Amino acid sequence: MDEQEITERILGGDFDESLLAINKAITSRLRAVRSLRTSADFVVGDKVIFNERCGDSVLRGMHGMVTGREGAAVKVVMGRPFPPYAERVDGRWEPVEFTVPPSAVDRL
Repeated sequence: MDEQEITERILGGDFDESLLAINKAITSRLRAVRSLRTSADFVVGDKVIFNERCGDSVLRGMHGMVTGREGAAVKVVMGRPFPPYAERVDGRWEPVEFTVPPSAVDRL
């Protein structure tokens, strides 16, 4: 089975009796994959979404873009200006670059 077929079968109700077990397995695997990420897994320009491992809960679910690497961390800017991750420049809000652990973002 490929990804599309699995998705269609889940949406079609074929695995309704096993949804909790499937969710537990997916969540466990996703945690493991995220914990193994390094800054080398990202390149400048990657679009990312902040996940539940992000220390700032306000950022979770928001989009950003990778602008570089700093040691083990990934440098990002928000997809739109969002204080405190933005500053006023000539009367406009501009996103500022900040670092996060690689496990805190998922590539879109």
